[in-house]
Amino acid sequence: MIEEVEAHARIAATTATGGEEWTGLEGLRGRYLRGEVRAGVALPGFDQSAMDGYALRWRDLEAGRGTLRVVGVSAAGGAARRELGEGECVRILTGAPMPPGADTVVMQEDVRREGDRIALACAAQRGEWVRKAGEIVCRGQLLLGGGELLGSAAVGLLASQGCHGARVGRRPTVAVVTTGDELVEVAGDGREPGAALRGGEIFNSNGPMLAAAVARFGGHCVARLHAPDELSATVAVLSEALAVAEVVVVAGGVSVGDRDFVRPALEVCAAREEFWRVRIQPGKPLLYATADGGRQVFGLPGNPVSALTCCTVFVAPALRLRAGAAEPVREGQRQVEIGERLENGGSRPHYLRGRLDEEGRFRLVGKQVSHSLLGAARASHLLRLDAGATCEVGERSWALELP
Repeated sequence: MIEEVEAHARIAATTATGGEEWTGLEGLRGRYLRGEVRAGVALPGFDQSAMDGYALRWRDLEAGRGTLRVVGVSAAGGAARRELGEGECVRILTGAPMPPGADTVVMQEDVRREGDRIALACAAQRGEWVRKAGEIVCRGQLLLGGGELLGSAAVGLLASQGCHGARVGRRPTVAVVTTGDELVEVAGDGREPGAALRGGEIFNSNGPMLAAAVARFGGHCVARLHAPDELSATVAVLSEALAVAEVVVVAGGVSVGDRDFVRPALEVCAAREEFWRVRIQPGKPLLYATADGGRQVFGLPGNPVSALTCCTVFVAPALRLRAGAAEPVREGQRQVEIGERLENGGSRPHYLRGRLDEEGRFRLVGKQVSHSLLGAARASHLLRLDAGATCEVGERSWALELP
C-alpha cells in the first residue's frame, strides 16, 4: 500500500499529454488553452464615455463658464467628430468615443439643459466618467497562459480580440467498464423502478455515474462496457476498452475476492501494474496500470462512493493533464470553513462527503460509508481529513469539488 502523494506522482509521471485541436468560440468553455494569447487590440480601443451625459473640456469649467453650447451627439459605434472649441460640449452616450479635445463627462442627471445650452447642476471632477484607451488591456499584454481552463469570461476576452477560436487540448478518450454478475442495466423502456430486478440483483449505477464524472473532468467517454465475473470475459472486455480508449476506468473486480478478475485480466492484456492499494478511505483497493501507447487503466473499487471518490481524486487529474491543464491536481480545490466538529479516528486519511451551508461552511451529508450513494448525491465537496486528525468549528481546510 502506498501513500496518496506517491500515487499522484506515479500517475503524473506516466500520463501522456494529449494532442491539440482548433475549436470555435462556442466550444471553448471548459477546455484548456494550448499556448499563450497576447492582446492585438487595446481595450478600450479609444477614449470613451462610461455614462450617458455630456463630454466637455475641463478647462472651460476651470475658466468659470456658466453654460456650454451643445454642438453635436456622439453615440456608440460612431466616429469621433471635430475637435471641441472653446465653450462647446457634445451630448454623449455610454460607450461612445470622446470627441477630440474633450477630457471629462458630466452625467445627464447633473446637467440642466435649455435649448442648445447646458449648465452644471453640481460640481464635476476632471476626467470623470471617461474610460481611457488601453486602461484595461494594452497591445502585447499577456491575456491567457498555456494550460489555463477557459471559462465564459475568457471566451469573451478572446472574442474581444477578434479571435474566432483557439487551439486547445484534445479531450482524452475514455472507456468506462463495470464488472459483476449482480449488475443489471437500466432498461429505459418505461418499466417501473425495480421491476426488472430479481433476487440479489442491483441496477448498474457505477457505469452512468462514472461516465458523467468523466465528462465533467474533461474526458470523452467513447464506450461504456460491462464484464461478468469470469476471467475470459473480463479479458475480452478490457481488450476492447484498451483498443478504443486512451484511458480505461474500471469499477469493481480489483480486490482479492474469488470473483475479482481485473488484475489477472490486465496481466493477460499486457498492462503493467504500477501500484495497487492506496492509504485512503474510501478507496483503498485502487489499482493503476499502464499499457503500450501511453494508455492508462484505473481500477476503482465497486462501492459507488469509493468509485466516485477515486475518480475525483485520481482519475480527474490524469484526464486534465492529458487535456492540457497546467495544475491538474489542484483544480477544483478550495478553502472552506468547518461548520461542525470533524474527527477521524482511523489509520488512513478519510475523504468526507459534505456540502456548504448558506454561510459557506462545510457540513457532513449522509452516512460516511462507501455504499451510501444517497449521501454522495447530496454532497458538493470532499474534505480530506488526515488519519487521527480533528477539525474544530471555524477552522479552515481544503475541500475538493465533486462532479
